[in-house]
Amino acid sequence: MREDYPETSYFFLGLSITGLLSGLAWIFVPVNFYFSSILTGIGIGYGLACLPVFPDINFKRPLFLLTAAIFGVALLIKSSAPTSFYDCGLYYVQTMRWVQNYTLVPGLANVHIRFGNASLWHIFSAAYELPGIFKGSLDSIGELMLFWFLCFHAWQVYSLEGFERYLSLGLVIAGLFFTFPMLGAPSPDLACGVLGMHTFWQFRKFLRFWNPKQDNKLNTRGLTLFIQSCFLAGIKLSALPFLLIAAVVCFLVIREGRYKQVIKLLVLGMAAGLAMVWRSYILSGFLFFPVFSGNMNPDWKIPDAEVAEYLAGVKGFARHIPSAAELSNGLTYELIASMKFSEWFPLWAAARNMSEWIFMLGGVFGWLLLVKYAGNKIRKQFSSQWPLFFYTWLSGMMLLFWFSNAPDPRFGIAAIGSGFSYFTASILFLIESRFGFITKNSIMHLTLVCLALAGLFLYRDIRSVRTYFMSPASYHKPELEEYKLQNGVSGFTPEIQQTNWHLDGDMCWDSPLPCSPNPLPNLQLRGKTFAEGFRKVSTHK
Repeated sequence: MREDYPETSYFFLGLSITGLLSGLAWIFVPVNFYFSSILTGIGIGYGLACLPVFPDINFKRPLFLLTAAIFGVALLIKSSAPTSFYDCGLYYVQTMRWVQNYTLVPGLANVHIRFGNASLWHIFSAAYELPGIFKGSLDSIGELMLFWFLCFHAWQVYSLEGFERYLSLGLVIAGLFFTFPMLGAPSPDLACGVLGMHTFWQFRKFLRFWNPKQDNKLNTRGLTLFIQSCFLAGIKLSALPFLLIAAVVCFLVIREGRYKQVIKLLVLGMAAGLAMVWRSYILSGFLFFPVFSGNMNPDWKIPDAEVAEYLAGVKGFARHIPSAAELSNGLTYELIASMKFSEWFPLWAAARNMSEWIFMLGGVFGWLLLVKYAGNKIRKQFSSQWPLFFYTWLSGMMLLFWFSNAPDPRFGIAAIGSGFSYFTASILFLIESRFGFITKNSIMHLTLVCLALAGLFLYRDIRSVRTYFMSPASYHKPELEEYKLQNGVSGFTPEIQQTNWHLDGDMCWDSPLPCSPNPLPNLQLRGKTFAEGFRKVSTHK
């Protein structure tokens, strides 16, 4: 059992449970340090009650400890640098401030339309924000998750052999090089990418070792997959296909006649789903923002025209980010969104760099190899291998869903990275059959140390040193313009100013609430306090 489901995998299960609880709690209370302290206390109590625990990682392996230490130092260096991630200043930090200070605010998306997204990752990050420790970082949980992911799969390389070893090596490479631009910011793309790759890895293990005669198989791997899939679906719309993994788990359990267990899973899933719908409705007036309103028309509902413009902008952004010259020539996100495939694909392809092409092509070829392998296994041993069909089908569907809806590589890390790891494993396994020296442990261990050192070089940032020795503010501080809402209450919007990294004009960062990218003179309080919500005068009759 330990080989199939290592104890260290419980980290991802606990993270997902805590994230779902954070999203549920925000309906009733602000989610901040006090809330996280309660959850942490419960977690520590549960951990003590489960003692003794015997980790599957052998800490007596010096090269593994060296690898893990280098990974940790690399992430600390990156996290200590002040983040300049655009979306972080645009709405990540502001979302976290609303979560930390208020319960669900009706019509909050009228202040900034992106507040309607209500990502579980931002709610979760608001509870566990630790800027006093990671001075430049706003995403200590994300960096901890990536560190655990890298260490977990590095240990798989140290402890396993053959194809499984190479599969984890591919995941280490993808996790290390595919996510570093987003570190330091509470990016849902980073969370979906890392947790998504690990969930895919667990899904494959679940299908390969599915044994209906052993109840514990569902209680660990199956339950973990179900909960992690629900959490991923709440982080980002592009992760909704992960719910199909939850559906497969339910199908396999129903197939064995365990109806009581299925009912428990469905109740858990419905609670998570209803909480997500309620958050969306209160924040935006849409039952499923931004794609479905259900003909609901509360007075705080975002104007439909704004939502249509937002959707076009998101679609266009995922296809191509116009340069300054292209913008001056009239190319906009809305125009890109309306383009035919033959028009936007050349723009998309020209903007991709070499590393993106390596990962994307590796992901596609990895899926093709997976189809061939799974097809052969199913034909030869259908009675035991047929569940692999689900993994093959879902992997391909996720790649298609990513490319057809949001083809920016950072939106498809989970599917691309999983395919890339399979491609890497297949190539190394083929080399192993020709040249046996690659199977030597010393070669694999040295490879991991080199990868960790490469990560240390990749994550270096001179601002990290400045942060620790000069201790500047953790956040950018934009100059603000004050304007009046309809009720006479003050609102804030950032002035355009040049920073060390880019031109700020719509990023509020850690500004006072409510802050919006542009003045909103038609914004009105629904009551006397922010907690009672906001509405647009033009939509209120």
